[in-house]
Amino acid sequence: MTNATVSTQPPDSWPKDVAVGVVKAQAAARAVKKASRNQHARYDYASAEDVMAASRDALADGGLGFVLVGWHLLPEDGGPQPRGKLMLIGTVVATWYLVGNDGGCVQVSGSMPALAGLGKPDDKAVTTALTYLQGYVLRGLL
Repeated sequence: MTNATVSTQPPDSWPKDVAVGVVKAQAAARAVKKASRNQHARYDYASAEDVMAASRDALADGGLGFVLVGWHLLPEDGGPQPRGKLMLIGTVVATWYLVGNDGGCVQVSGSMPALAGLGKPDDKAVTTALTYLQGYVLRGLL
């Protein structure tokens, strides 16, 4: 399976309000309880929605906003590619702005494979990849 990727500028180039805000947000961030369960594989996990809700609170404590500014699907060359019982239909690429309360802004970009199949149509595979990607970006930030 294709790996997820995330990138941004080095923190020493960030506007001061964003850098200070991230430090404050990291101090305010708390572990997210594993309140969801994968019944098929029998494990508990923190849902992306729970991670995003906890992240919003921590970011607000740091005077920061996290705004999705765009995303697109890069289709697989030659069409969907089998990945076990799933089909890799492409890679979701997304960009967010991490915005400080004084107007500073840092671009954060990432990518995540979109896997369809087993009752998950292409549109659900794309939105699932985007949701997971945002959760992983926020986990890495905080």
